[in-house]
Amino acid sequence: MSGITTIGELIERNARNYPEVDAFVMDGQRLNYAQYAARVRRLASAMERLGLRRQDRAGIFATNCIEYFELYGACEWAGFVLALYNFRLAAPEVEWLLQDTQPRVMFFEAQYAGLLEGLRARHPGVEHWVCIGGPAPAWARGYEALLAEGDPAGSSFRSRPDDYCYLNYTSGTTGRPKGVPTRHSMALTV
Repeated sequence: MSGITTIGELIERNARNYPEVDAFVMDGQRLNYAQYAARVRRLASAMERLGLRRQDRAGIFATNCIEYFELYGACEWAGFVLALYNFRLAAPEVEWLLQDTQPRVMFFEAQYAGLLEGLRARHPGVEHWVCIGGPAPAWARGYEALLAEGDPAGSSFRSRPDDYCYLNYTSGTTGRPKGVPTRHSMALTV
């Protein structure tokens, strides 16, 4: 990938070179590369407006959905770090991960609102809760409403090659799961 140093640059390149090609087809939804890049930029801007800065963490607790990949893209584009939580985890495990990663914003699917509502009070560092799909509970904002608040040009931040882009967790077979950060430069070589 000559000249590409971040995944955000790869998103932009794909939007330029393959604007009408499907990037995602999932559960009856289609998103081409141009649409994906546009939504990624808007979401990155909306996240900046929530107060996130480069290398701040956002968490996600959801099954595979297009919004999941848009959040990947927004973090990759703007230099935020996406902490990935396995939706199969029980409340005590999620609570430990919230404490360990300390995300400033937490994205979650509506079906997990009950589990996360019970954890909110113990994690005041999570400044914003964003609900994907379904009606958002009173204590969270809706994903599409947040997206609509973003600037189409994107955030003022852009990722850098040495920025972290993801925080994955090991299975914890020898104790608690361990966070494994991934940099853009490493993710591009995979």
